[in-house]
Amino acid sequence: MAPENDPYGASRVFDFVRSVLFVPANDERKLVRAFDSGADAVILDLEDAIAPAEKESARNSARTALAGRTSTAPVALVRINGLDTAWAQADLAMVEGSGADGIGVPKAEGASLSRIPIGGLPVIAIIETATGLQGVREVATHPRVCALLLGGADLSTELGLEYRADGQELLYARSHVVMASAAAGLRSPIDVVHLNIRADDALRAETLLARSLGMGAKACIHPGQVTVVNEVLTPSAAEVASATDVVAVYAAALAEGTAVAVLNGKMIDLPLVLKAERTLSIAGALKAR
Repeated sequence: MAPENDPYGASRVFDFVRSVLFVPANDERKLVRAFDSGADAVILDLEDAIAPAEKESARNSARTALAGRTSTAPVALVRINGLDTAWAQADLAMVEGSGADGIGVPKAEGASLSRIPIGGLPVIAIIETATGLQGVREVATHPRVCALLLGGADLSTELGLEYRADGQELLYARSHVVMASAAAGLRSPIDVVHLNIRADDALRAETLLARSLGMGAKACIHPGQVTVVNEVLTPSAAEVASATDVVAVYAAALAEGTAVAVLNGKMIDLPLVLKAERTLSIAGALKAR
């Protein structure tokens, strides 16, 4: 569902995105590979991946790449430079007329988002500062924000967090953006990138952790990460079968005049039914692609 603060439904294109692949906007070879990677969304990066002297050429490359799109899949976004930088306004002007589906805003904070016009493309707000995390409710309710993305590297540096194999150093941050997203009516947020591009087992474990905490997608920095992320965040056949049974047994109970059912010894009530319906909705949308 589109959030209440998205009256035109423009953000629905992001509803069933699982993998979000970052790619430097000025590297044509990597751009081609990214769009063929199987990622649900590609973010053409004008910020961290681009040296100051290359900002204008990267902007031109992004414009050319977006103009040459022959399909609406994958979803295409542009990560602009920070709204307090000298490049931001030129970035925004280019993106709005480029054919992009949305804008990635780095270091999103309530005060900085006031610098963008109310109308325009949907925004994925990247939460990667202490101020942004602390005020994430304000960010999530901005009229143009359709999803939150947790930026782990910058946030960990600012907070002095140390990497843990179990991912617990970001437990609070992940849970906080999940809560803010749900309260604002946004889709489930996008998890941090996994920095080791040759560690599929670790990537899988981290994606499973993120999913268990309510994250609905994961950012990637290499095409090789996309398959694992998509697999983990796609409802399995067993999950779909279980969800189907839950919905059916509850419907049967309602037909008999009760709002509680039992399936394999487990009580089934409305919250579990809503969760099952969400699983079926995601599975159905992904199958229809």
